[in-house]
Amino acid sequence: MSSIVNIDNIQALIESDISAWQIEKETGISRMNITNYRNGKGEIVNMSLANAIKISEYWEKIISERESE
Repeated sequence: MSSIVNIDNIQALIESDISAWQIEKETGISRMNITNYRNGKGEIVNMSLANAIKISEYWEKIISERESE
């Protein structure tokens, strides 16, 4: 688990082409929340720490998998 949440990682995942369904499946964060972050109805800086950690860790996993390909 990361000790520091990287807001750039969170922003990168939110802005990525990864579907809200896939993010929900991997993190447990609802598609509605992901969609709200994507369309500006929810602000990333107001995200719960638990969700920020989940998203940051998921993005790190994606990057790690891409680097190992």
